[in-house]
Amino acid sequence: MFLNTHAERAEDEKPSLKSDGRGPILCKPMPRPKNPDRQQLSLRLARVLSQVDVFSGQDVLVNHFLLVTTAHNASMMKLASRPLLTQSVTTAVLFATGDVMAQQGVEKVGIDKHNLARTGRMALYGGAVFGPAATTWFKFLQQRINLRNHNATIAARVLTDQTVFASTNLFCFLSSMAIMEGTSPKDKLDSAYWPALQKNWMLWPAVQAINFKFVPLDHRVLVVNFVSLGWNCYLSYINSQGKK
Repeated sequence: MFLNTHAERAEDEKPSLKSDGRGPILCKPMPRPKNPDRQQLSLRLARVLSQVDVFSGQDVLVNHFLLVTTAHNASMMKLASRPLLTQSVTTAVLFATGDVMAQQGVEKVGIDKHNLARTGRMALYGGAVFGPAATTWFKFLQQRINLRNHNATIAARVLTDQTVFASTNLFCFLSSMAIMEGTSPKDKLDSAYWPALQKNWMLWPAVQAINFKFVPLDHRVLVVNFVSLGWNCYLSYINSQGKK
């Protein structure tokens, strides 16, 4: 199967004749954009594939391919158009998921005794605090920390992230959880902050080094969020132990 893009482009770019009542006018077509967006590519692919006779079984594969491509493109367009909102909602869901994993997988409290308020507090912190803060922070690192050597830039970003953002975020997390629970922030920080920060430095420098080096800016919070499924499970567990 061939996608005759060159033929289509040549056909689309042919000048057309129009008349204004006095005679024909040669109209030069608008140039086709060199880099059509993902949605245009998906629509063109769908049109071409819809004209192809497929053999038995291939139509299912084609349909699945088109569905996955369309869903992926829609999510990428949404992320590009409203990154802060998209990252915040995604972070809220993943923080809540981490708490569910902690309660059911680690603490094994059972469905009947699941603490929904605790899950809600995790989702609130993730969506209202961590999601917007991390999105803004990664953008700041991308714009402000740029050295001549690429590897030195990555190292500087990781160092800044782990000394400034990680320590501050952990402080805000434990303090806000204590406030929402009605307990003492000082007691929770005294019991949980330093052990959690030490565990943070065992995991996140390597994760962030890979993240900053290979992952595009718009997707870095998503990478952090998916790795954070396990980390948030740990944070939720540490937070619950700190109030006992």
